[in-house]
Amino acid sequence: MKDDKKLKYLLKRKEILSVIDFFRMVDFETQINFQGDIYFETQDFSQYQNHSVFNFDVMPDKNIELKLVSRGLYKDYIYQIGELLSTLFCSSGNIVDILETVARQWKIINFHTHITRKLGYFTSITESCSFILQELVSIIKVKRASILIEEKGEFLISSSIGLPESITQRKYLPITGFSGWVFTNGTSLIINSDKDIPDELKQQLITKQLKTHTFKTTFISEPIAVIPLEIQQKVLGVLNLTHKEDQTPFSSEDLKIIHSIATEIAIMVQTILLIEKVKESEKLKMEISLAEKIQKSILPKNFIDISPFSFYGKSIAPNRVGGDYFGYFQKNKTLFLLIADVSGHSFSSALLVNNFRSYLKAFVEQTEELSKLFLLLNRFICEEVGDSGRFITSVLLSLNLETGYIVYCNAGHNSPLLLRKNYSLEELPATGVPLGFFEDSEYEERSLVLDKGDLLFLFTDGLEETIDKNGVFFGKDRLIRVLKQKKNLSMESLVEEILNDVVIFSGNQLEDDLTAIALSYVSEEEDYEF
Repeated sequence: MKDDKKLKYLLKRKEILSVIDFFRMVDFETQINFQGDIYFETQDFSQYQNHSVFNFDVMPDKNIELKLVSRGLYKDYIYQIGELLSTLFCSSGNIVDILETVARQWKIINFHTHITRKLGYFTSITESCSFILQELVSIIKVKRASILIEEKGEFLISSSIGLPESITQRKYLPITGFSGWVFTNGTSLIINSDKDIPDELKQQLITKQLKTHTFKTTFISEPIAVIPLEIQQKVLGVLNLTHKEDQTPFSSEDLKIIHSIATEIAIMVQTILLIEKVKESEKLKMEISLAEKIQKSILPKNFIDISPFSFYGKSIAPNRVGGDYFGYFQKNKTLFLLIADVSGHSFSSALLVNNFRSYLKAFVEQTEELSKLFLLLNRFICEEVGDSGRFITSVLLSLNLETGYIVYCNAGHNSPLLLRKNYSLEELPATGVPLGFFEDSEYEERSLVLDKGDLLFLFTDGLEETIDKNGVFFGKDRLIRVLKQKKNLSMESLVEEILNDVVIFSGNQLEDDLTAIALSYVSEEEDYEF
């Protein structure tokens, strides 16, 4: 009978708090009966239609009964928790310990259920990790915790609680120390004192102290748990926990919970990374498709001969989107030809070329002086590219259709080749730096006269720099020889055959864009339309 009285006293006094805390947490209507007396009960759910009831004797010999009523999310788990309670109550041990164990285990069950339901609403690793860490800290009861995810050879602080501002204000941390050792070795570290530190890691810490002249009597001030976030034998990051609220070492029970949750985090991180990869892939596909459409829309589709001149151009991109551009337009009796090579083969590069082309046409309405045109274009390009490091090499020339007089500017581009009627060769060197290099760059105009039988050939660096299977460059000398051999072909045939020769030279393994424009002064008189 004394035992009964002691149990009744514990239930009424000390035990009652654990029980109430537990059942309030899981949102159950609860009654505990001892020898026919109700010792406490929570809110009444019987008024709700959608609820579940579970009655059982937790200690028949002590005449202790428990009634659970649940609704909503937890009603599906009422039988599971009921059986768990029944088993724990009937085992030996103090009632307080039993109830605390029940609360803890239920909280873990609830944790996994909760995060499974919630994670579908998160679209970023940071949001997910922050949510999980808050839940985890409430179970393990630590003051400091962090989730570090490897990104580009460093640790990204994905989420943290209680860390010093000197750490949290930094986005990345080096992969060193306890976290670095765990990430590299894929092995958990539970360190309650210096003797728990592996010798290899201890030596690394000593070496660091010698280098930084920061000597400490101990390597840790509080017990620490560092768990790898591993999935399919790949470590994605680490989970750090330290500064337990009760100042006790990490127990085997703590480790079970931490490892279970670390697995959940790793699955979540991997899932979001895969989703982001798919999204990035889809975004890239859309950008490539759009860039491809932009490029196709701005490249000339038809070429005309304007007596007594003939010209033709073509661009080949090994990828769907290239960085080369060429075009032409006529204003009164002047034909403008442009060739350009933009650094990068992306959507932004295609957009830059499109804007470059549009601004050029707009600026021509203000002035036909090529030096001023490039001056204006350069300022526009500098503003567009900012500090991105992108730039454009380009040759712009104007041809007087009545006299054959050519004025040109070369902004750091490959020197066009002028093959005279007698096969003598001249080059049109750069008259300024690439567009986008410096905002205050100036460009010099130079001129020449195209006579009957002369050929002007403009091209991008892909022609010279294409290599064969032995690593030999196509080169300028080879290009000049081929140009001389094909000089008397039509401009279309000349460009098509030269580009085809370069493709064959590469073994159909082009790595860069190929673009060429051929302009000749023909002797025949023909009718042309623009």
